[in-house]
Amino acid sequence: MTRDELEALYRRYIACLNERRLDEAESFYWDELLYNGERMSRAEWRARAIEDSFAAMPDLQWSVEKLVIEEDFVAARLRDTATLTREWQGLRPTGRRAAFGENVFYRFRDGRIDEVWSIADVVALASPDPA
Repeated sequence: MTRDELEALYRRYIACLNERRLDEAESFYWDELLYNGERMSRAEWRARAIEDSFAAMPDLQWSVEKLVIEEDFVAARLRDTATLTREWQGLRPTGRRAAFGENVFYRFRDGRIDEVWSIADVVALASPDPA
């Protein structure tokens, strides 16, 4: 896969998440993947990483600020915007929209995501600035 093809694939994946096309987003992953060092099934990833986030932040959106692509690795600097509406990861809901940064590294294998390492400044949700 060329760099341009991988970038286009990744941007399609982010669009699927933003548009809540979760079945399609799930198809970007292998049946099993490594997520932040933990081996899990694609269904577990969807439930824990995506559906739980959407339940707490129904308006969660990602925008790509920076992409670095080398061979089968994608490094993304994302700007996330969301309103925390229920307790999540120890944070209390504020009911106000917030913006926060997220750095995510992906390893693709044969056109699908095989590994993900994600770190996000979710503490910004506790005292949001206008997004």
